[in-house]
Parts: sequence; structure tokens; C-alpha cells
Amino acid sequence: MSAEASDERTPPEGIRLPETEEWILANTAGLEAPLSWTRLTGGTSNLTYAIEDARGRRAVVRRPPTGKLLPKAHDMEREYKILVGVAPAGVPVAKPIALCSDRDVTGAPFYVMEFCEGISLSSPMGPYRDMPAALRPRIGASMVEAIAALHALEPDDIGLSDLGRPDAYVARQLNRWYDSFQRSHEAAQIDLPQIGEAFEILSARIPEQGPARVCHGDYASHNLLISEETGEVVAITDWEIGTLGDPLADFAYFVLLWNQQPVASPEAFLDKSPGEGYPSRGELIALYEQSTGQKLDDLWYYVAFNCFKACCILQGVYARFRGGVRGTQGLDLDLMRQGLEARAAATRQAIGWL
Repeated sequence: MSAEASDERTPPEGIRLPETEEWILANTAGLEAPLSWTRLTGGTSNLTYAIEDARGRRAVVRRPPTGKLLPKAHDMEREYKILVGVAPAGVPVAKPIALCSDRDVTGAPFYVMEFCEGISLSSPMGPYRDMPAALRPRIGASMVEAIAALHALEPDDIGLSDLGRPDAYVARQLNRWYDSFQRSHEAAQIDLPQIGEAFEILSARIPEQGPARVCHGDYASHNLLISEETGEVVAITDWEIGTLGDPLADFAYFVLLWNQQPVASPEAFLDKSPGEGYPSRGELIALYEQSTGQKLDDLWYYVAFNCFKACCILQGVYARFRGGVRGTQGLDLDLMRQGLEARAAATRQAIGWL
């Protein structure tokens, strides 16, 4: 089937055929009709597709979800700009290929990037256990090395000095995510008073910020592709909330989500790993401090802050599914709600460690 006949097919969600294929073929080098589309699973936010051309060459197309969106959310043009900045600087990402800002093509801006071969270790104590024991130490170390490489970059040197305000990152994040939390409250239909309490306490105790760096904002296993052969990070994905800010807050988010099982004390928190052979949180912190020269003296503040942030993000995702912005096929909304409630309880516990 040719691209010209693609209107006979059922279009992927959020994609207008043949207009989108016509644009892709005209604006990317090396791809040839016909194109096949496969939805990439694992994410709960933007619509991401692998496309394959007549010769088996692949790329990835990414666009916002359909339906009503929060202001400034799912900005594909901004996400593409970040990739353009960090890709040549040695940070493992999919290389950007082309950006379409014309909404008439498929209803929203979208971009095309290279296809990276790797797996996502997205479920704590799930896929982690399936990785060969010999690769487990390397997987953890490579994750730390990748974020350390990102935080080593000077925004001015990579054309990203205007990505956001360089100061007051944590204060801005607190306000942003609490605003998002409040906006999604009605759709989520769940009462979490801990989050309002945490917002007040955290806003009053913000540590002094050092030099601003590009922060991913959601750096965790579900946004990393890992080589099954070497354990190396192949690509950091999902840059939609990337901005300039405090790299220690960015790294602490990764540390928090390294193992999502409940812990009873700060000591237990540092000792936790996703499974036998993987580094503990304490080992990840030591490696990051060694790699960057940055000390996490305010670790418990950043842990509490990121518990708060993770809860706000998860409520927004839950609200989108519950409100019908995204389909719920294959999802357990009750389990997602339980996870949200557990994250809120963890936020209250972490506040107690300050």
C-alpha cells in the first residue's frame, strides 16, 4: 500500500493520514513509502509511534494526547528544542530529525526522531528482576552517568539558556505542580489533604540553589531505554517537562523512584535497591556526588519535595485517564488510585524526616 492510499487504513489515534505521512516523507531524509505505524506502549502521556518504511528503516513520531489539555502541557516544540540542544553534547538521547509546527497537518505540533533500540525497566521489582545479574551494577551506574552528563552541561553552551528561569527552581516547581494538582482534583475525584500540607511546609524550607542546569524533570527508569546487551542507557526519553533548574532536585527524583517500595526510616531508604545486584540508593548518591562534585547535603528536603512532585504528576495522569482524555484499555484504575494514595502517604512520611 502506498502513502497515497493510506486514507483507506484506520488512522492511528491523533494522526491524520495521509497528510502526516506526506509531511514526514517530504521533510525527512531516507524514509520511503509505504509507512507502517505501531503505537509504543509504556507511557501514559504523549502519543508516541514507531514508523517503519518500505526498506525496514524506522523512526519515531511523537505528538500530544488528544482531548482537553492543561495550559502549557505537552509542548512538542519545546521538547524538540531540548533534544536539539543536548543530542550533540554527548547525552544519550534519540537524535531529533524534523519538527512540524503546522497544526493543519495532524491537529497538533509533532516531531520525528530516530528510533533507539532498548528496553524500559518501567516496573519496580518487575522487569528489573529479569535483567542478567552481571548487568545489574552497570545499569544503575549508567543511569547515574547519563544524568550526571546532562547536569554537567552549561545551558549557554548548548543553546538552552532561554529554556526557563535559571533561579528559584524548587519554588517554581512547587507552585507549578500544586497548581496542576488543584486543576486535576475535580477530574481525579480523590481527597489528598497531605499534599496541601506538604506544599506549605516545603515552600517555607527551600534550600539555596546552585548554578542552574538543564533538568529532565521526570528522570526515572520508565523514561530510560536500556541496552539488553550492555546495560547502558541508550536514550533518555520524554522531555516534555524539561527546564532549567536545580540539578540536585532532578537527581533526587531519580533516587526516590529507584525503588518504590515503602520504607520505615531514612536508613532503610538509603539501603533500598530494586533487587539483588542493583546498587542501593546510597550507592547511587555516592556515585553522583563523585561524578559531579555536588553534595546532597539537603537530601531529605529533596526527597520530600520529589514525593510531593511525584504525587502531583500521578494525580494528573490518573485524572486524564479517569476523565477519558486517554483510553483505559489494559489499565487498572483502582490500582493506579491505590498507588496515588500510597504516594501521598509517602509524602507525609518524608516531610517528617526533614
